[in-house]
Amino acid sequence: MNMVTGKRSKFMPLRLMTKQVGNLALLLMVCALVTGCKSSQTLSYDVLLGHVPLETEPLSEKAPNIIVITSKDEIVPPAQGVKYPTTVSDLLSALDYNKSVAVLFLVGQIQKDSIINKIVREGDKVTIELNDYSIGPGNYEVQGFTLPYQLITIEKSGTWGNNIHFLVRANQTDIVAEIDHFVP
Repeated sequence: MNMVTGKRSKFMPLRLMTKQVGNLALLLMVCALVTGCKSSQTLSYDVLLGHVPLETEPLSEKAPNIIVITSKDEIVPPAQGVKYPTTVSDLLSALDYNKSVAVLFLVGQIQKDSIINKIVREGDKVTIELNDYSIGPGNYEVQGFTLPYQLITIEKSGTWGNNIHFLVRANQTDIVAEIDHFVP
């Protein structure tokens, strides 16, 4: 109602309009939160080899701390003068890369197969959470070999087909290794 003329206004009262604008703003905020939040997914994995060094030649390059393999074409030496032992090559060649991704990561002298706590995918990031990564005394390299790696496969559930950031993390904060790799 118009206070000057005393006639009913044809327009929506200001109070009702303010309420509708507030509801619309709230709805937009909820939509932004829902689409902006990345859901996390715990991935299934298998430990194929718990403790295996790679073979090296004299004056070879340092092998990376993490190696991701997504196809048989990627079963190549990870660094100049570094090669996979036959057991690793055979396992990598036998994998079905349509269903899984192979990951080798440096574990040093830790003798546990159960070093992994969980593997979680959040959008384009896969985090391998380790239970304990404290390497005690006696962590040494034998001539002709690298420090030991652990070979695992990660199940490819859901949609992949993009560049994935792989991260190995210990004690929930310490980054042990990381790499970006395209996963078909």
